[in-house]
Amino acid sequence: MFSQKATATRKLRKCEASGCYNPITTVLAMFLRSICLAFCLFVPAAYSQERHLSDQDWQQIRSVIAQQLAAFQRDDAETAFSFASPNIRKLFQTPANFIAMVKSEYQAVYRPRSVTFMGPAVIAGQVQQPVQLLGPDNAAMVAIYSMEQQEDGTWKIDGCELTPSGGVYT
Repeated sequence: MFSQKATATRKLRKCEASGCYNPITTVLAMFLRSICLAFCLFVPAAYSQERHLSDQDWQQIRSVIAQQLAAFQRDDAETAFSFASPNIRKLFQTPANFIAMVKSEYQAVYRPRSVTFMGPAVIAGQVQQPVQLLGPDNAAMVAIYSMEQQEDGTWKIDGCELTPSGGVYT
């Protein structure tokens, strides 16, 4: 038992020394993600629907997300990047930069084992589409996609917040 505790302590200290773990920011980030998730999923429709989107809009939004997820599965950086909003495209500049970030930071989005679209919402004018994902490590996650309608009426992905949904499935 002592050796397990000592090993865990060494790993924690090594991680802290490299800057990959800070208990305060970790707890704060988890708290903020939980609040965001709760807000997106549980705000009553009467308060969240500031602008009305048609069923066709929601279908298009889901299609854009599904097509980007399919492009990630094929390692098709060009196609995946094409579904990103102008803001995201400007931030990452190239499809290679974009897919490299997704590979390293969004494994559940890059290689989901299952995908389930949840109830969408419009919150403070921002169109949100939560998607429940089962990551390659069997961890359940919720990806909250922020969507942006373009001048031509098409929808682009303007961000994705990945939040643990609780649970690992085997």
